[in-house]
Amino acid sequence: MRTVPAASLVGILELSDEDRAAEAINDLLDRYPARPRLVRLPGRPWSLHSRAPHGTEPARWLLSTAALALALWFSERGYCAWGRCAAPGCRNYFIDTGRRSPQRYCSPRCGTRVRVAAHRAQRDQ
Repeated sequence: MRTVPAASLVGILELSDEDRAAEAINDLLDRYPARPRLVRLPGRPWSLHSRAPHGTEPARWLLSTAALALALWFSERGYCAWGRCAAPGCRNYFIDTGRRSPQRYCSPRCGTRVRVAAHRAQRDQ
């Protein structure tokens, strides 16, 4: 995964322009086509999963699954509902699952760390 294909997936997560994101996702789907199937896990409703062709490298399967998931998420939300964590020093990405204000941090921990630092800086002034 630490190759050029993985970089294209990270490149999509860096995008906020909807047209460019759609093009990049379509390009990834062209290069790593997914074989979607409906699957029902015990105690869960039916959901869409990607099935790896026999003999496929795990990295290729992961890229096809990620491309399919991003395409579904993008089409459901209608915008780039993902991003890079805004916390200084954090290099993580996130998928925005919120319904209210846009997500800025990868986790509550990063958000809290930034708010505490801002509070301390304001208090020390």
